[in-house]
Amino acid sequence: MRSAIALSASARHAHEASVGVDRHDLPFRIRLALDIADQALSTALEECPANNPSTPAERPLLLQKVVAESALLLRCCAFLRTTNYELAARIESLATRLAVLARSDRTWAALCREPVCAIEHATAHVLLTDLGYPDAAFDGLLAHVLSSDESFAGERLPGQDLEREWLLQIRAGADRDRSAEPELLARTGIARPLDALRASIYNVYAFTHVLLHATDMGQRTVAWPRGHAPLVADAEAALAIALDADNLDLAAEVLWTWPMAGLAWPPAAAFAFELLTRVQDEHGFLPGPEYSHENQSDGGRPWTRHTLRTSYHSTFVMGFLCAAMLRTPPVMPPCTAEPDAGALAALGRITRQLDSAGSALRWLDAIAQSSPARQAALAPLLLTAALRRAAAASDIVWLRQCLAIGLDLGLDDGLGFEQGLRLLKRATRFAGSGASTCL
Repeated sequence: MRSAIALSASARHAHEASVGVDRHDLPFRIRLALDIADQALSTALEECPANNPSTPAERPLLLQKVVAESALLLRCCAFLRTTNYELAARIESLATRLAVLARSDRTWAALCREPVCAIEHATAHVLLTDLGYPDAAFDGLLAHVLSSDESFAGERLPGQDLEREWLLQIRAGADRDRSAEPELLARTGIARPLDALRASIYNVYAFTHVLLHATDMGQRTVAWPRGHAPLVADAEAALAIALDADNLDLAAEVLWTWPMAGLAWPPAAAFAFELLTRVQDEHGFLPGPEYSHENQSDGGRPWTRHTLRTSYHSTFVMGFLCAAMLRTPPVMPPCTAEPDAGALAALGRITRQLDSAGSALRWLDAIAQSSPARQAALAPLLLTAALRRAAAASDIVWLRQCLAIGLDLGLDDGLGFEQGLRLLKRATRFAGSGASTCL
């Protein structure tokens, strides 16, 4: 693994000295996402139960999901139609293909059967209509369903309400004139701190989706309930969670926080983006969490069914991210000074503990190949991952040691540190109560 990611010392330091993004490389990654969308649609059509009654060993592609996410991809990069003629042709080709699939007989039936989910079923139709590909007959049915009491039945999670409101605003043509409803945004998880030590992968996905819908993929500014600084703290903690889970799909979604919210990039985000581009270049796509090279059956060509089933979404979100970066060019962090011997020793204690788990994770390998200055800049990322592992293992001794390292490195104002310190205080009170049950 190290040999696959490592750069030579001279190349590495030259690369890190620039700490920038090649804007000419971003359209290539968007084109890759558009290409894989076309292939995923073809495979989903073939695997549709009506066309292929046999059940594949792997989870098949769901046509409605691929259609909706392809439409989201088009919305994210549609602004490039006026600046990049090659991408404009690909966008038009994909939109024309989606226009038929978005209003299929199956989707018409879904509107009739499930009026409470009508706007979700019509996601691709709404987005394509806004892009200039309308369908009056389908929209007539949608309007009829949305006017019924049944379309407002039941309960929804706050994030689902935000997505619904976003789609309704797009359909009404008010998406660019209005921001996300403050009251609605205040009900979502983004209005409260992320639990850096216990948050699940699904909690992090909920965070990224709220940001996507609230900003309309970076097309509108948002008054965040807690301001920008807490949002960045949550995003950096979420990035540590995604990288330590080796979930590059989730990491790409977390990274869109910075361009979509119009924020300057911290060292952790710059590092993660470089890691994702390197892995994507090695594979020809961005591997999803379920991807396995052993399941490739045709000599490693990138567009196998296994690749499409496991990695089309991660390649999509990489396209979302790159389009957002073209819309809002990233302000990358400056180069950092070389750390002193004490800081290097503290970093070594964290990395040795993280490496002791026995799994060669890509992000740890990449950090190991970085210069001391960059390793020091990534200390918050390492500390959050170490604190999270200590909490998951209920290892209070290691938790205390991580907090001591955080103090040595001056990271005591970080989200993970603050939550780890409170956990230690709770554990100390628990131990003092005389209870014998393990945490």
